[in-house]
Parts: sequence; C-alpha cells; structure tokens
Amino acid sequence: MVSESERAPRAAPHRRTEGDRERRQNLADIAAGIPTATESKVRKFRVVIYLCGAPNTDLSSARELCEAYANSLSWDVVAVLEDDVLIHLRRVP
Repeated sequence: MVSESERAPRAAPHRRTEGDRERRQNLADIAAGIPTATESKVRKFRVVIYLCGAPNTDLSSARELCEAYANSLSWDVVAVLEDDVLIHLRRVP
C-alpha cells in the first residue's frame, strides 16, 4: 500500500482564463458551423473574374476553374466578365 506522502503530487486545478473560454467557444462554434464573432466582422475579399478569348471560344471550363480557385480561397466573386472579342495587335515601327 502506498502512503499519502509517497503518491505523486497532484497538480492544482487549472482555471480557464477568459481567453481560453473564448478560444474554446470559437472552436465549438466553428465545429457547429456557426460563424465566430471575429469572422462576422471580417469581410471577404471581393473579386471580378475577367476571361478573354477568341471569338466562338468556349470559356466555360476556364470560368469553372477560376471560380473554383476563388472559392478555395474564400473570395467573394462579385462578377464574371467574358470577353470574346478578338483584339488585333499591330507592331509599332
């Protein structure tokens, strides 16, 4: 039998600080799909996707790729502009 004096000392109960409580609450909210207080104050980065191609070019795959990339970065796509006008460049002597 182990006496009281031979037992390993117990650590004092850990008291959570306000920062710990807030961090744990934010983690629980995120897990539940609820936006945190700081998340709701931060606005998403807004972008406009501009696609340019030759006449009669199908830009749908490029559009999907660009939109998927913007979504992966949590950007807010406000508009997608598709330009299929052929631009003629001329050499300047």
